[in-house]
Amino acid sequence: NSNSNSNSNSKDAPKRRVVFLTTPNVAATSRRNIHDGSRTERPKINVGIPSRKSVAEYVQSKEVARSHDASGNAKPKKWRTTFHEFVDQEWFQITMQVLLLTDVLIIFTELYLHAEFPSCKLVERDCISCCSGSDSHSHSDADADADAARWLASAASDGGHQGFCDAGYDPTGTAGCDAHKYDTVHTIEEVLFYITITILLIFLVENLVEMAALGVCNYFRQAFLALDFLVITISLAMELSFHFLHNQLTDVAAGVLVLFRCWRFVRIGHGLMEVASEMANSQYDILIEYVKECEEKMKENNVSPPKKHQKVIDILTEVHTHHDHRDHH
Repeated sequence: NSNSNSNSNSKDAPKRRVVFLTTPNVAATSRRNIHDGSRTERPKINVGIPSRKSVAEYVQSKEVARSHDASGNAKPKKWRTTFHEFVDQEWFQITMQVLLLTDVLIIFTELYLHAEFPSCKLVERDCISCCSGSDSHSHSDADADADAARWLASAASDGGHQGFCDAGYDPTGTAGCDAHKYDTVHTIEEVLFYITITILLIFLVENLVEMAALGVCNYFRQAFLALDFLVITISLAMELSFHFLHNQLTDVAAGVLVLFRCWRFVRIGHGLMEVASEMANSQYDILIEYVKECEEKMKENNVSPPKKHQKVIDILTEVHTHHDHRDHH
């Protein structure tokens, strides 16, 4: 009996390790407490970058215990599980990554267009020639234009030489804004703006639904998810404010323009980091699934794991913990 028990324990050990390796990433943020004697460990903030797949696995694991009622009858699927099954699909993840990269490219394009084709140039109007021959400065702009035209005509008839008129100039001291001279560029900027707003709204809706699925507390315990939500909401607010209240904002504070440009670089870094993280997580998930299948095959054929088996598990554990921050308990 002791031998059979030891054999069964040795067979079960790899299985427990596999379950550990495939434990959802967000398990560290669950509401359960881990009891070890009299010591209770509360969930802590996860500063890692959780993958979308691991978040979906966590929600599914929470719903497993609730999938049957007291009589053992299966309950209908919860909307949380349905949502994350949808999010976990490969085409959806690829679509979100494409949207992220598109948003980054749009930001670079807008920065280039604003630098090469400024939409507005401020011109200081020091003075306006009146040349009315009168000391009165109360004439209208139309009168001033007519006087200037007559003055230029008389100068041309005099061989291009003409003295200054007695009335002098009307100083205004105001700044004017030239009209946009690049209609095509202006149209492109408008199209890019609405594409950006659409992408940000898609991300915002996804984050809000994910927040409802995980729970507000669990969601904000994930530092990267909280950062993602913060970047999206601030970006959306700044895009709308800067687009529709551009003149008012720049008149009140010139630093708003600088802040808006700097925040776009934050969005660029955030988008690239999230895409790179998702690609890395997908590669490690494939390795872990491969180890799991190998262990199952060895168990079915009563083959003991090789000596390097434990080393492989330890390496995958360390790498996956570093990139996915999965719960070790």
